[in-house]
Amino acid sequence: MLGGALKMRGHIGRDVVPYVDMAWTRRFGGTADFARDDHQAVFDQQWVAGIRIWY
Repeated sequence: MLGGALKMRGHIGRDVVPYVDMAWTRRFGGTADFARDDHQAVFDQQWVAGIRIWY
């Protein structure tokens, strides 16, 4: 399996940080064959967004 991630964040003041994350995985070879046989995706991606607050 091959995967990666991309993270972006910015600051609004010192204590508030919004962020967006994207992560992905890709299956190859036998692992991809098993996923296809089980009707699962060979390529998966996930998005997460939120706000981190310090106090």
